[in-house]
Amino acid sequence: MTAFNTRSNDTDLDERDGRSRFALFAAAVGVLFVIVATPLETALVPFEALLGIVYASPEISHALAGISGKFAASSREDILRLLVSSAIIPIKKLGFLFSVVTLLTFALRNVRRAPWLWIGWTGRLRTALMMSLVLACCVLPLQLRSLGDSYARMSLSPFEEPSGILYRRLLMPAFGNLLGLSGYLFYLLFSLLLTVLLIYLVLSWFEKNGVRLSRVVMISMFTSSFVLYGFELPGYPDHLAMVFFMLMMLVPDSPYGRLSFAALSLATHEASILMILPAALLMFPKRERNGVLLLTAAYCLAAIAGQRFDVASLFSSHLYFDATGISAWEYLAAQPVLAALGVLVAFKLFWLVGMLAAIGAWRNAERPVATTILALMLLPLMLVPFAVDTSRFAGFGFFGLLVAVRYAIEHEVLKPKTVMALSVVNLLIPSVYIGVNSGVMLFPGLYRVVYWWMA
Repeated sequence: MTAFNTRSNDTDLDERDGRSRFALFAAAVGVLFVIVATPLETALVPFEALLGIVYASPEISHALAGISGKFAASSREDILRLLVSSAIIPIKKLGFLFSVVTLLTFALRNVRRAPWLWIGWTGRLRTALMMSLVLACCVLPLQLRSLGDSYARMSLSPFEEPSGILYRRLLMPAFGNLLGLSGYLFYLLFSLLLTVLLIYLVLSWFEKNGVRLSRVVMISMFTSSFVLYGFELPGYPDHLAMVFFMLMMLVPDSPYGRLSFAALSLATHEASILMILPAALLMFPKRERNGVLLLTAAYCLAAIAGQRFDVASLFSSHLYFDATGISAWEYLAAQPVLAALGVLVAFKLFWLVGMLAAIGAWRNAERPVATTILALMLLPLMLVPFAVDTSRFAGFGFFGLLVAVRYAIEHEVLKPKTVMALSVVNLLIPSVYIGVNSGVMLFPGLYRVVYWWMA
C-alpha cells in the first residue's frame, strides 16, 4: 500500500510539474509574440484613451491639478513621451528578457542532448571561419547597406519601433542591444558572426547525418544567396532566423526544446514561417507538428492584433515599402523575367541538384523524401509577390537544398566527379543580388571582377 501511494504521489508531482512547465512556456511565447507584434503606436492606444477621458473631464483634471501642478501644465504629447520612456519601454524590456531567457532555458536543455553540436567543434569552427574568409573575398562585407542601416539604428532603441516593415523583426536588433553590439560598427560585426555561426551549423548538420563533402563543394554551395546574402547586405535578421531554424533541426525532439527555437525564429523574421511549417509537417512527430501549428497560429494572431486587426495595414508595409507608391505586385508584373532570374541565382547550379535529387527519390519510390525536398525549396517562393528582393527570399528554401544534397550523395544520384565539376562551375558564376525594383546589384569583391571580365 505504501508503494502504491508513493507512485501516486510521484505521478501527481510529475503532472503538476508538466502543467507548470507548459504554463511557463506558453507565457513566454505569448509575451514574446505580443512584444514583437506590437508597434509603439499600438502600445500607446490604451494610454491615449485614458488621457482622452482625463482631459475631457474637468472634474478629473481639476483633481489631478490639485495633486500635481506639473501634470496640469503638461501637454498630452509630453505625458505620452514620459509614458514611453518610463513605462512602455521598461515593460517591453522586462517582458522580452523574461521570454527570451525562458525559451533559451528550455532550448539549451535540449542542446545538451545533441553532442554533435560540440564534439569536434574547434575543427568545424576553423572550417567555418576559413570558408567565411573565402566568401568575404568574393563579396566584401565592408558596410551595412539598404535596410541593414535601419536595423543598426533600430538596435540602439529596439523597443520603440513604430509600424512599418521592421518592427516585427525585433529579435536581432534587441539581441544586439542587450549584448552591447548595437550601432553601426558593432551591429555589422554581430551580423557577420551570425553568418559564421550559420555556416558552422550547416557543417554540423552534414556531419550529424554522415555526409562528407569537399570544401570546394561546400564553399560553392555557400555562394547561394542564403549565405552570401549576409555579405552582400549585412545587417538583415535572416541569418539569425536561419540559425534558430538550424538548431531546431539539429536537436532531438522534446516537449519544448525545438518549439522554443521555432518561436525564436518566428520572432526574428516572419518569413521563417515558410521554413518552419513544411519542415515540421513533413519531418516532426505528430506532437511537435501540432505544437508548431499552434505556435504559427499564435504568431499570426498576435501580428494581426498588433495592427488592431487591420489586415490590410499589416500587408501594406510590405507591398508599399518606399516613397514611390508602387507596390511589390506592380514591380513583379513589370519585371517578371528579372524576378525569375532572381529565383535562379538564389541557388545557381545547385537548383539542378535539388531537382535531380527530388526526381531520383520519386523514381526510387521514396515519395515522402521527394515531397520534402520540393516543399522546403519551393514554398518560400510564395514570398516573391510580396517582396521585391527575389534572390534573397528564394534563399529561405535552403534547408530543402541541404536535404537534396544529402540524398544525392547517399544514393549516388550524381557521381562524385559530377558534383565536383558542377560545384567548380557554380563557384565561378558570380553571385548577385536581384530585386525587381533595383535590378541586378554587384558589390565589391572578386565576383564583381569576374562579372566585369565576363561582360
